[in-house]
Amino acid sequence: MLLFFTAVTALLAYSFMEPLLYLTGASDNTITYAKDYLTIYLAGTVFVQISTGLNSFISAQGRPGIAMLSIVIGAVMNIILDPIFIFGFSMGVKGAALATIISQAASAVWVLSFLFSDRAGLKLDRRHLKLDMKIVLSVLALGISPFVMAITESIVGTVV
Repeated sequence: MLLFFTAVTALLAYSFMEPLLYLTGASDNTITYAKDYLTIYLAGTVFVQISTGLNSFISAQGRPGIAMLSIVIGAVMNIILDPIFIFGFSMGVKGAALATIISQAASAVWVLSFLFSDRAGLKLDRRHLKLDMKIVLSVLALGISPFVMAITESIVGTVV
């Protein structure tokens, strides 16, 4: 479900990129940079969603140190890679986006490697990754209220 919603979100963002960027504060002077960054970033959104979306499964297993380490891996790699890609490879804002994707991919690999390993209390198993519509509908029913609350808060924060 995480991968499905990531794909839907990325496709919507690609489809409405320019209006969304203007809505969130881009100007005629910055729109080119914003589009360059977002185009590359959206290609790697799956890594961001895996690392952040599955990180809570690590925390829920009573392993906050492992969960924190996944965030630290992404952050430290991004700090190191940003100047290399921006200045060293003269990529500018595109380099910053690429550095972010690579950093989040490393974090996603860390999260997945832990969750598929024997170190996890509740280990992910490929056999249980099939979608069961009864479970999907239950998850959607439970998640719709927090989703609506989060999206309205985001809209209010953006408008105000």
